[in-house]
Amino acid sequence: YYSKFTIAFLLIVGVILGIGISSCVGRTDYDMTIVLYFKTYINSTMAENIATIAEEYCEDTNGDGEVNVLVINCSITDKLADSDGATRLLGQFQNEEAICYIVDTEAYDDLNTNFGKDFLYDGMGLPDCNGTAYKLNGTVFDAAFNTVSEGYTNNFDYYMLRRSISEKSTANKKDVREHINNAEVFIRAVMADPYFESKQP
Repeated sequence: YYSKFTIAFLLIVGVILGIGISSCVGRTDYDMTIVLYFKTYINSTMAENIATIAEEYCEDTNGDGEVNVLVINCSITDKLADSDGATRLLGQFQNEEAICYIVDTEAYDDLNTNFGKDFLYDGMGLPDCNGTAYKLNGTVFDAAFNTVSEGYTNNFDYYMLRRSISEKSTANKKDVREHINNAEVFIRAVMADPYFESKQP
């Protein structure tokens, strides 16, 4: 017969393994990350809507048969004195998967003033902001905001951009190159087909 201690130990191990397995099974494996950096108030529903639209343009980069885009809302407004947004934003500056950003004009100006070409990549030849951005006003992405608050995007201009990141600064050069390629393919897909109504949330 097993001792009570052995049975209790086995039960504890089983519970820990079960929790670990269930958390792995339930975890979403995202194909791409988009950072949402606005100085305008953006709520969680708007961020979720952006993810829904973006998934129509994104490829299944991890080969799991699904397309899942993670949108990280780093909006910082005077109204909220949003230290959480600032903390998230600083974290995404270090995130090698976070290559694609959607920003409003004020946030773009902030990035340009503080980082310039060290952050704003002009190698794709995008049509706005000296080759560093693509204006999203008037595209299907407006629906992400306007279905929550009618005419919301009339209050600001906003852009999609690809950040600069050095492949030499990391040991995971292959992974970084893949993230960069995925972001560029995504941005080009949005530019090629910006109005398709079925992509609205």
